[in-house]
Amino acid sequence: MENGVGMVDDGSLMVDNKVVEHDTGVATVQTSSSYEGREFADSLEQVVKREAKEESVDETGEKLQSIRVKFLRLARRLRLTPHNVVVAQVLYRLDLAEQLRGRNGGRVSEFSFDRASTLAERLEADGNEELDFSCTIMIIGKTGVGTKKVQDVVGMVHGIKVRVIDTPGLLPSRSDQRRNEKILLEVKYFVKKTPPDIVLYIDRLDMQTGDIDDDRPLLRTVTETFGPPIWFNAIVVLTHAAYAPPDGLNGNASSYDMFVAQRSYVVQQAIRQAAGDMQLMNPVSLAENHSACRTNRAGQRVLPNGQVWKPHLLLLSFASKILAEANSVLKLQETPSGKTRTRPPPFVSASIRTSS
Repeated sequence: MENGVGMVDDGSLMVDNKVVEHDTGVATVQTSSSYEGREFADSLEQVVKREAKEESVDETGEKLQSIRVKFLRLARRLRLTPHNVVVAQVLYRLDLAEQLRGRNGGRVSEFSFDRASTLAERLEADGNEELDFSCTIMIIGKTGVGTKKVQDVVGMVHGIKVRVIDTPGLLPSRSDQRRNEKILLEVKYFVKKTPPDIVLYIDRLDMQTGDIDDDRPLLRTVTETFGPPIWFNAIVVLTHAAYAPPDGLNGNASSYDMFVAQRSYVVQQAIRQAAGDMQLMNPVSLAENHSACRTNRAGQRVLPNGQVWKPHLLLLSFASKILAEANSVLKLQETPSGKTRTRPPPFVSASIRTSS
């Protein structure tokens, strides 16, 4: 072997005592350094992937922190504190969702609630940074709660842009469903380009009925027109909420909270059946616009349970959109088709009705 080059019995080349394979016509020197090179490349790839994952975690944490700050600013504008039941539950759900998703090893991000609260307070006090939030609310319900045609109104509420899509009232009887379908198809076309963030389904608290079947035809028509997802971001609003509960079977006055709970259950159960999802839990809020409704010193209407209902309903609407934003960031509740299936926030119904 001259100059370190020779042949072995199988016809392969020998270069400096190392076999050179050439089955494919391309000679490759098999040395220990080539194996070390591959091991280094694999190790480097793992480092790059780990760093990319950490960057993704940091970015997700920052986005969630931004959502927390935004929601706290919304609450402050409605003059509600973090001690409010709904505010506290939304913040808890944001933390819990982040933990369940496995970000930061199952811990909440490095941004604390205190930092979010302090930043929200400072931004609201300075008034220099615009609040990047708007909400589109669609109202549907029975006759007596809507307009004669589909229309939208845009305005500012506490410095927050709110768009309200009002719709004609619907009828509950089976014979009226063709009329309802025509109205709902017009509504569906109206909102096609700019779908609502939240749907308010309006019913009356003072309806003397406990029969779920009464509203089944109407709710089925709504579901068939828009699809079951219309109920995932829906809030039930019971009007005429200053109504005095009827006497019980024994002739004694019924508890207001018990009466509200019973009426809420009837409507919620009817929606579950229409949506085909018995785990669905739509929040319930109360409303009263009658001039005889008592008011507080600020002129806000107060319900018999002590709740100032307008800020509460707005908070529920904003909270639903905030949680939908968080779901989008964390990519939670994905369906097999890859689309996010956003459910309404499963607040405790009693807490919703009694918090103020």
